[in-house]
Amino acid sequence: MDEYLSASHDVPSSFVQIKADPWRIGLDTVLKEIEKLSFINSLNLPNEQLIKINPKILTRFKQRVSPESAWEVKRHPDHIRYAMMLIFFYLRKSELIDGLIELFCQIVHRLSVRAERKVVKELMRNYQKVYGKNTLLLRIAEAALGNPEGVVKDIVYPIANEQTLENLVKEFKSSGKGYKKEVHKVIRSSYGSHYRRMVPKILNSLNFNSNNDQHRPVLTALEWLNTHKASKRQHYLLSEDIPIEGVIRPKWRDIVVEIDDNAKERINRINYEICVLQALRDKLRCKEVWVSGADRYRNPDEDLPQDFS
Repeated sequence: MDEYLSASHDVPSSFVQIKADPWRIGLDTVLKEIEKLSFINSLNLPNEQLIKINPKILTRFKQRVSPESAWEVKRHPDHIRYAMMLIFFYLRKSELIDGLIELFCQIVHRLSVRAERKVVKELMRNYQKVYGKNTLLLRIAEAALGNPEGVVKDIVYPIANEQTLENLVKEFKSSGKGYKKEVHKVIRSSYGSHYRRMVPKILNSLNFNSNNDQHRPVLTALEWLNTHKASKRQHYLLSEDIPIEGVIRPKWRDIVVEIDDNAKERINRINYEICVLQALRDKLRCKEVWVSGADRYRNPDEDLPQDFS
């Protein structure tokens, strides 16, 4: 412990850096937070003893040591110094785990939000809403039925010119399945080119759990991704024990599940990963999935008094 407090500020896991808050979202930030957590895990803290102490008392001691420098901490008597540092690391570990979960949730949220903004911006460029579509389509249908052998330019364009038809196509793509496919295409591009390097590192540093078997498919999907992380395959047949129900949202199923040349259903691996991350974020936010050692995202059973029953 004393050797650790004597470390300079350039040491990756110095006392100053352990106390520091994470920077903006990025690979460097993720790696630094994981490094801090790995260091605290290597200390093998006696969690079973500390968990029995009132959290308010632990917080009070942590608040006492947090503003102190390493030099000030070393001036305390041994029994005070070691006790305060033990409590500090115990609570700091929970903060780091919560911080990594927040980074994960922000990354997944940013993927969706930025994709929607980009798609909307692209669709709204030179976009003009078409009013009275039902009446317009009725007139086009009547004209086509009245002269089925006619040329489109002679039959349809007098009712709806080329620009009007283009606006109808853009309006359709800005809603429904067309819009969803464009959004998912942008999400896939951002995730595959940038975020895919950092998200697995966060997931590998955390231990996910659930108290309800109904939410097990998400955890099973995480285990499946971890088992196949070294594989370079881009597609997998659905018969390969891949969790689908409870993982893929119904609106994304047509995008994730594809039909190969042999008329067999298969999943696109990157699209599947994105769906798993989105499902995990939703479960974490409502504590249907919790993380060992976390505080804000801890086991929901610990939120109740021990004599609640």
